[in-house]
This record gives sequence, C-alpha cells and structure tokens, in this order.
Amino acid sequence: MGGVIIKEAIYRTLIEAGAGFTLHHGFTYSGHPVACAAGLANLDIIERERLVARARQLAPYFARRLGTLARHAIVGDVRSAGLMAAVEFVRDKASKEPLPASLGVAARIRNAARAAGLIVRAGPDTIVVCPPLIIQRAEINRIATLLDGAIGAVSKELVAEGAL
Repeated sequence: MGGVIIKEAIYRTLIEAGAGFTLHHGFTYSGHPVACAAGLANLDIIERERLVARARQLAPYFARRLGTLARHAIVGDVRSAGLMAAVEFVRDKASKEPLPASLGVAARIRNAARAAGLIVRAGPDTIVVCPPLIIQRAEINRIATLLDGAIGAVSKELVAEGAL
C-alpha cells in the first residue's frame, strides 16, 4: 500500500493536461483485498504497540550512537530523523569536498557492512540506515559498531590505494 503527495503546481499540470492524458500508474496487486487487509493489520500493530511513540523515544539515542561515526575522516555528516539516518562520505571534512564517484565509497561501505551482517542502503555518497520500529538499544549499538568497522575498513583501503 502506498500514497503519493505532490505539489500544487504538479497537480495543476496534470489536471490541465486534459481528458486525453492518462497518468499510467499502479501495479498488478494495487488495491488487492489481501494486500489491503495486511496493510490494515500492520497499522493495527503499529498503533497497539505504540511503535511510533517508541521510535520517537529511541530517536535521540539512535542519533547519538550513529553520530559517533563522525570521528572518521571520510564522514562529512551524520544526519537523522526519527529512526532513519544518513551517513555522508567526503574527501575533506572542512570543505565537504566529495570523494570521486569512481571510488564507489558508499557501495563499498555497504558491502563491508553487509559482510558483517548489517544491511544498509547506499546512494552515490551516502549510506542510509532504516531499522525497524521494534529495534532495541542493544541493536542500535550493534548497528553503530558494525558501521564503524565497515567505514574503518574502507578508509584503510582508500589510504592503501592512495585515494586519501
């Protein structure tokens, strides 16, 4: 299940396109009753177990623990919102000069984290961490430890390659 929010200007463009315009969207199981039932059951669990409030309580701890990754020379920024965080990688902390895309630093860190048992998403120059709302403090600590190790290992590789 999903939804889309668009700016007024985009909405107006779609409306003004006229009756002959078709916005093709949807998937094979869009609106399927089983998917809808599963989605509603999921919302019931989130409400019953107060997972949003729990996430709000854990968010400062999550931010502090991942904030320790800023000690690495290649970490330019660690930012978070709730239980989502992004770690940005740079060549130079002061200037925020990016690392060359050809080095694939974020993907390399993602791969090192995955080899250690942690799944993160890699963008061009960042990794994103989105743990489940049921996460515990000990698991947050493990995420921070595994990411610290992955960033450290890739940093050493970059130094050995002469990239830093």
